[in-house]
Amino acid sequence: MYTDLHNHCLPEVDDGADSMEESLQMLRISEKNGVHQIIATPHYHYRRGHAPAERIRQKVCDLNEEAAEQGIGVTVFPGNEICYCHDIVELLEAGKVLTMAESRYVLVEFSPEIPYESLRAGLYRVYAGGYQPILAHADRVNTLTDRPDRLAELCDMGICVQVNIGSVRSDSTRHVRKFVKNALEHGLVHFLATDAHHEDRRTPDMAEDIRCLKKKYGEGLLRELMAENPAKVIAGEMI
Repeated sequence: MYTDLHNHCLPEVDDGADSMEESLQMLRISEKNGVHQIIATPHYHYRRGHAPAERIRQKVCDLNEEAAEQGIGVTVFPGNEICYCHDIVELLEAGKVLTMAESRYVLVEFSPEIPYESLRAGLYRVYAGGYQPILAHADRVNTLTDRPDRLAELCDMGICVQVNIGSVRSDSTRHVRKFVKNALEHGLVHFLATDAHHEDRRTPDMAEDIRCLKKKYGEGLLRELMAENPAKVIAGEMI
């Protein structure tokens, strides 16, 4: 059974699910794909707005209650996808943004066009602040897809890397697919996740992606990146 570490399934908090019913349908799709745990990661953006931390926690409780009533075997945990800002550590310490499932892991997003030195410095700031950064969808960061060797440097720093599972197969250019293939083969990816936003577009349905991964790399890699490593995040354990 898998855990989806990056998912916008909470209703009416960001550009993800528009209603409770859509949230529940996203959970049904996830369960059908073998997912039994999701960390909900609504966007936190210092300029474009965000839901308060307590509202996110309440939405998680409401969604879990509705899912249980409808017999959906998926448990949701609170989190954020945090657009990097210079006071990110202070926001974390104040509880204004959420870590992943109340752990010390933090999902951090950067602009696709960010210069590499700024990316590296930002991730180090989070790490030095006592948190374990997870770089969100590394497959969408141009400074990395254009220079795959930089990903190894980030991993050597202790940064965890998340890649969108759709980029393995159909949701990306040939250039990005090559980057993801190289990263997977060299052990530079810690998490695969859907980054799902809706039931019918940017969907949590990853059945074909899972089949492709199993065929190319076997069940072991999929289990590591979508079951074992995410379980360590939820448990607050080191990877």
